[in-house]
Parts: sequence; structure tokens; C-alpha cells
Amino acid sequence: MDLFVINRHNETTVPINEQQNLDKLLKRIEKNKELRAARKKKKKTLIASVKQEREWKRKIKHRLEVQENKQSMTYNLNIDKALEEPELDENNVNTSIAQKKAKVEEPTDTGFTILGGEKFNKHIKSVRVLNLLVLKKHRPPQKLLFSATLSQDPEKLQKLSLFQPKLFTSVVETENTQGNTTNADSFIGKYTTPKELTEKYIICSIDLKPLVLYEFIRLNKLTKTIVFTHSVENTHRLTILLKSLFKDNLKIEEISSNLDVKSRNKLIEDFSTGKIDLLVCTDALARGIDLPGVQCVISYSAPKHLKTYIHRAGRTARAGELGLAVTLLHKSQVNKFQSLLHQADKVNMEEIKICEENLETLGEQYKQALNDLKKTVVNEQHQDLVKLKSVKRHSVKKKVK
Repeated sequence: MDLFVINRHNETTVPINEQQNLDKLLKRIEKNKELRAARKKKKKTLIASVKQEREWKRKIKHRLEVQENKQSMTYNLNIDKALEEPELDENNVNTSIAQKKAKVEEPTDTGFTILGGEKFNKHIKSVRVLNLLVLKKHRPPQKLLFSATLSQDPEKLQKLSLFQPKLFTSVVETENTQGNTTNADSFIGKYTTPKELTEKYIICSIDLKPLVLYEFIRLNKLTKTIVFTHSVENTHRLTILLKSLFKDNLKIEEISSNLDVKSRNKLIEDFSTGKIDLLVCTDALARGIDLPGVQCVISYSAPKHLKTYIHRAGRTARAGELGLAVTLLHKSQVNKFQSLLHQADKVNMEEIKICEENLETLGEQYKQALNDLKKTVVNEQHQDLVKLKSVKRHSVKKKVK
């Protein structure tokens, strides 16, 4: 059976299915109208924002042009007017001798405008605008990069955005390189150290290495010295041991990644001012930090790479000052260390000999220092365990709540 709907406007009958389709069509038409209206509104907003941006750029450009004209007028001022020096009346009998002596001689044309008083204040406010104009009209500034260990990674060099770069390598003259310019290209990419740096090494057994280090520092009365190790744990334990051996004769501190930035900077400042005599640290300190007046650098742990050695040795012999770099080696490490240095044309390095038999007199002192180290380490481990348990209890209480 078919169902019909009576249309009261023209008193006609319409099937229900057709009426539903008609309603859907009307809704779709209404929705399309709303979408078109929204698009028009969005387009108007976009056009308005573009116009506003263009107007803003036009105003900025106009302001820069006006400022540029003002600056050109300022620089074209006559020097005499800029100085605004009052003329002295030579015919005036009452003019004092002091006033005549105070008369400023007219400067020769140097190509610069001398500004003073209010003109200087106005000029200094426009420096920022001048910088913008220079960057806008002139080529980019020239970049000069200095590094003891230049990166050969193309990705890192690409980030510097260098244009047609030129590489200059400084070379310390030796018997092999003196007056030799034919093989200049062979120096490219090689690590070099300043001629003011003296490099030596000490061969010792692993068991007596801390005592050899102590004896070397004591005999040479070293201060402003940095000792490098390869780990945070070694740094900490060596610091405790040296403090026990030197007692109050030397002020010794450690720097490692366990310290926050503020504490680290404070130690570096104290070392620079002479409040600390010896710093024990990891290789993190060897990169990019300038410590003035470092007399000696000691590699307690032998460097595994030439770049590491150059960074360590680079902490001393800076700015023309003399410096000493000493490396402690086991006899099994000597050949590898010498082949490492051969890459930087470093040969015939002098060996410092410390007779281990002479260290027997320090046996009791060394044993006492080792006992102090053991007690300190055990105590610290106990404190760390207590802290860990406290943190766990605190976290369990939070979960229960």
C-alpha cells in the first residue's frame, strides 16, 4: 500500500519517499550555503592579514630609508660644525691666556665625523639601525674559526655554512719540517702543539702509580696542575688518596660530571685564583675551557686517542707561556703511546725516571693513605645505600596514598 503526504500549499499529494529525498536535498543546499559563507569569510580574513603584513613591511622599509637618509646626512656634516667649537676673539684685549691655550686646533680631515653631546646621544641610538643596514646592503661578515683539533666530519663542517673556506695549519718547526715547504699539504688535518710545551712520560707499575704521581709532584713542587683520569670513579678515588698523602701541603679538589654547573665553575674560579693547587678531573674539562696559568698537565690514565692527548696538553702552554705535559705509562703501553704521538710528528719524547726503590721510604705513608681511602669508600657506599632505602620507602608511601 502506498503512503502519501498532503501538500497544504497547493493541496497536492506527494509520496513519503519523495518527500524525504526532498528534505535531504534542502538540507544539503543549506549546508553548502554555510560552507560557501565560511570560505568567503576565511578568504576575507586572509586577504586582510596579507594586506596588513604588506603595509607593515612598507612602513618598516620606509622607516629604514628615512633612518638611512638621516645617517648619511649625519656623516656628511662638516667636522667644524660637529665640534661646534666657539671662535675666540683675538682682538679682545680681555681674553685670558688660559682661554687662548684652551683653543682646540682644527683637526685634519680624517674621513670621520666627530660627534659630541646631544648629537652623540642621537647617534648611539641609531647604531642598531645602522647594523641592520650594513647586513642588508653589504656581504655577510667574514668568519674566522680556530681549533686545536679541527673536525673532519663533513656534517659538522656543513652546519657552519662556510663559503669557499681556506684552511691554514700552524706547524711547530722540527728537524724534519724546518725549511720544508714542498710537503706543506701533508700537515693538513694534523694535530699540532705550541713550541712552548715540553712533553715527557714516566714508566711505572700499576700498583705504585699513585705513589709515583705523588713523588713527582712533591719533588718538582708543582702547583697550578691538572691531573686527568679516564673515569669519574678513578677521579674521586685518586683525589681522596692524594689528599691523604699531601695532608695540608696542597689544596686538592676534583671536578667531574657529578658536580652541578655552579659548583664546577666555583672550583675553576678558585683554581684560576690560586686557592686550589691541584685539580683532578675527567676529560670533560679538557675541552673548550681556558684555565690561565696552568703549569703542568699530568695524564694519570694514558690517552687512547691522539685527539684526547692534544686536548689534555692544550690546557697548558697557552698564550706564549711555558707548560709541561707528563703522561704516566705502564711498560706495556709505551709502544702504543709512541705510535700515537708519531701521527703528530712527535718523536724522541724524554722519559722521566723515578726509581721505585726510592719509594720504599714512603711505604707506611702509602699504606695509611690506602686505608683512609678504603674507609672513605665504604662510608660513602653505606651513605648511598641509606639514601636509596629512604627514596624507596618514600616512593612506596606515595603509592599507598
